[in-house]
Amino acid sequence: MKEGAASPPIAVAAAVGQDAALAGGIALEQQRSTKSKRAARVFDLIVGASLAAAAGHSIAAETNTLLESTTFLLLSLTGVVLFLAACGLSSIRSRAEFLDHKAGRAGLSFVAALLCAAAAPQQIPVCTSYGYVGSAVVTNVRWPMIALATALLANGLYNARVS
Repeated sequence: MKEGAASPPIAVAAAVGQDAALAGGIALEQQRSTKSKRAARVFDLIVGASLAAAAGHSIAAETNTLLESTTFLLLSLTGVVLFLAACGLSSIRSRAEFLDHKAGRAGLSFVAALLCAAAAPQQIPVCTSYGYVGSAVVTNVRWPMIALATALLANGLYNARVS
């Protein structure tokens, strides 16, 4: 081709088509990313509210020891903080900057899942008509805490994938 000659129309059309396909692919990727982030936020809201409610109920109903009460209080506060961070409350996010990012909320979900799994076994002292038997313990499992730990773990993994 000579210098100054017009480029062939086929080459121009192919270049324009590639640019349009590239722009369309970027727009589609941004749309998927927005949907994933919205889904992660909704998941954070649901899990945070569930954690606060379940731990609050456990404080009121089932706790026997100071350690259990403290663990459930921490879980309840963690659920409230996770819920408020997902709502976008700026005062929470400014004081705990790691909650600004999905990876930070994923880490908090992993810690809460670990605490929920640790709080699931409930030890009930066995008493007889002759009095307290100190070494006999019947283990009961709090299945809602196991389900909540599983949901928190799934939330953490999803937030880690999205971020």
